[in-house]
Parts: sequence; C-alpha cells; structure tokens
Amino acid sequence: MSKNYLTIQKTRYIDKFDFELSISADLDPEKVKIPSMLLQPFIENAIEHGFKNLGRKGEIKIEFTKEYDELHVILRDNGVGFRPDENHKTYPSRATQIIQERIALMNEKMKTDARFSLISIDSQGTEVSLYLPILV
Repeated sequence: MSKNYLTIQKTRYIDKFDFELSISADLDPEKVKIPSMLLQPFIENAIEHGFKNLGRKGEIKIEFTKEYDELHVILRDNGVGFRPDENHKTYPSRATQIIQERIALMNEKMKTDARFSLISIDSQGTEVSLYLPILV
C-alpha cells in the first residue's frame, strides 16, 4: 500500500523526490500486513513539509525488517528535518497524535507493544522507527 501511495505522490510531484523500499529476505511481503494508515501520515509529512523549499531532490527510504517477533519499519527522508520547538508549537503534530492514538488502540485491542520514535537529523532529514506486531 505504501508503494502505491508513493507512486501516486511521485506522479503528483514530478521530479520532487525518489523513493526506495527494502524488505528483508525473512519477510514475505505478500503475507505480512501493516495496520492501515500508520505509514502514510509520515510519508505525507516528508513530502509536504520535509521537501518543501528543500533545494535538492528529496529521497524517501523505507526498510522493513524482522527483529525477534516484531516488524521493524524505518522510514528516512533527506528533507529539512524539524526542530521540536519549530514555529513555537506547544502541541504535537497532528500526524504524531493520530499515530499515537492508532498504536494505543492497537496495543489495547491486540495486547501488543507497538511503538514508534521520531527523530530529526540536524536539518538533514527525519527518521521514523516503528515496531509493530507481525500480522499475517
């Protein structure tokens, strides 16, 4: 699903960014499922905010690996990154709130320990790391 979304956005924003998906050999992409709408808000933020006024072509890399009994998804972009105090925000981004709520609901319903972290790489981009239960 992420590939479809990225392909559509790449058509919409011609020459604005490239993307690369990497799936480890121990994962079957036809069988492993990712709960809906967990990656899309982060991809959208990279394109809409990270690549805005970038001055170079954006890149999004998404890696899917298996770590113990979890799916580890790392989404990296080479956008402008963010500062925690950017625009003097006193509230989390809407995308972050949405993902926190979805993960909390999933954890409650499925008794899992899904989680994510979000870091800015000194004006060199953003990295999102998600740990999800492996759903088949």
